[in-house]
Amino acid sequence: MYEKNKRQKFSFIAILLFLLLSFPILSAANKIAFWLGLPLLFVYLFIVWAGAILLLFFTAESNQEGKKKNE
Repeated sequence: MYEKNKRQKFSFIAILLFLLLSFPILSAANKIAFWLGLPLLFVYLFIVWAGAILLLFFTAESNQEGKKKNE
């Protein structure tokens, strides 16, 4: 049961990342604008990248904790 949930969550995250890094969304962030002295596109890419790492980490950890409780 946990393996199926884990695969579904990882698949959802992969699709979400694909959409966030696709051309229409990236072109919306690719403007001549700055936030704290950094180009907006760089800030957007960093936030998506860091968010992806955190989502994947918490998804993997939450499934391991659930598995340990049932053992």
